[in-house]
Amino acid sequence: MNIMPAKKLNKSAKKSTESNIAIFSDSSKILVVGGGAVGGVIAGYLARSGRDIEVLTKSLDYAATLEHRGITIHAPVEMFTVPMHAYSNAKIIKEKKDIIFLAVKSDDLSEALKEIKPLLKPNTAVVSLQHGLHFDTMEKSVGLDRAYYALVGWGASLNDYGDLNFQKTGNIILGHKNFLKFDDEMQFLSSLLRPISSISISRNIIASQYSRLILASCVNSLGALTGWTLGEMVHRKKVRLLFMEIIREGLALAESLHIPVERPLPFIRYEKIAAAHSSFARFKAHSAIRHLGIRHGAVISSSLQSLERGQKSEIDFMNGAIATLSGTRGLFAPINERITEMIHEIESGKRAITPLNLQDTMFAPFGVL
Repeated sequence: MNIMPAKKLNKSAKKSTESNIAIFSDSSKILVVGGGAVGGVIAGYLARSGRDIEVLTKSLDYAATLEHRGITIHAPVEMFTVPMHAYSNAKIIKEKKDIIFLAVKSDDLSEALKEIKPLLKPNTAVVSLQHGLHFDTMEKSVGLDRAYYALVGWGASLNDYGDLNFQKTGNIILGHKNFLKFDDEMQFLSSLLRPISSISISRNIIASQYSRLILASCVNSLGALTGWTLGEMVHRKKVRLLFMEIIREGLALAESLHIPVERPLPFIRYEKIAAAHSSFARFKAHSAIRHLGIRHGAVISSSLQSLERGQKSEIDFMNGAIATLSGTRGLFAPINERITEMIHEIESGKRAITPLNLQDTMFAPFGVL
């Protein structure tokens, strides 16, 4: 897995390969692959902005429902419905696309990339929205120049086909490994997505992605184990202590891989949380994690939503990735490894989703509920 930062380009090289640089406009043809919570929110807001957008989903029933009822979004201060063209098979989509958002689960990314191949122009921007480190998968399929990344920091949930709840807190981080060369294109994507949430552009998308991976490994995995919202989780000291240990294991791996780790949120400083040994430092670490619940308390783990629908989670690309990569570097990540095992047990029907999962013997050093 190639996750080392790409070499920076000097500005004179920015437009060195003009034929591969995307050309976007207000009439760009856009496809969202995956009509779940994240994909549905993106498709809904872009459609309301008047963009030429379609949705590709694996389910024929889902596609038919979107065609018939459109997409409805329930946000904190608004509710709206927009019509939507949707398909369950890429072969019946007639036109090639300028921008494709891949809002599928990590397990489905490779298949989605194969399916969209006939829809690519030489300069199509393919935007990955997955948790985890998928740089190799993206670049081997669509090439380095076409591969963009969007890290979603807000939460959404699916009530029914095309009916979505959107917690409009959090931002989107956009990035490209050759950010100097593709700055204009990222500025356009930023303006495209700004009706949804605030946007920032990363100058080191690998560091940004890894930083979000650590946070997802806390929020998604423990939410899936317990069935709790983020607010319910961080209210409990044992959960906060588990967050801290997941962060410590993730930082040890980052140091081994020479990945600089960024703040995922302004008030979350991983290095301070990981090194919280004095009473005052521990107080500040707990306060920072509690603040997650104040800002994003209603967020429901996307892995929990998948498990409740009888689907697999993305655990292998979050905690599982930290555990596996740590092993290859001679490091130990026992908490991430145990969480991964427990989520697999839920997937196979051997374990229930319940707060009692936090009583596992591996978690005993972190206290009682």
